[in-house]
Parts: sequence; C-alpha cells; structure tokens
Amino acid sequence: MNIPEIVKTIAYSEGCNSITYVGRVGEDDFYGIGEVDEEGRAVPNGLPALVKWNGKDASVICGHEALDILSHF
Repeated sequence: MNIPEIVKTIAYSEGCNSITYVGRVGEDDFYGIGEVDEEGRAVPNGLPALVKWNGKDASVICGHEALDILSHF
C-alpha cells in the first residue's frame, strides 16, 4: 500500500521515521507512526501515535484517543 505524501510529511515533522498502515475505521485510514533505530528496532515511546487520513485531510492522534481507535482492530 502506498502511504500518502501528507501522511509521510506529518510523520517526519513529528520526528518519526517509521510509518505502518493500521487499517480503516469508517471513512478514515489510520497509520501508526514511531521511530526505529539504525538497526531497525522500534524505539519505545509510550502511548501510540497515529495519523488519521480521510482522503483529504490528515491529523495526528495520540495518547488515549489513539488507544481507543486501536481497540477497533
């Protein structure tokens, strides 16, 4: 799956270098964002962060709201 450029831009602006498609809830696609080290291992960062993309607009969702969204998968 191709990751939309706006999702990449937002992830990189948040200091993240890893983007993973999580899935769809309703009309919105969700991408998990985070950081991996030079060996490709995930760097722990606490609560999850997601980018929500509806085909037009994108926004960052984190903390407990992101946990609630992830409970749909």
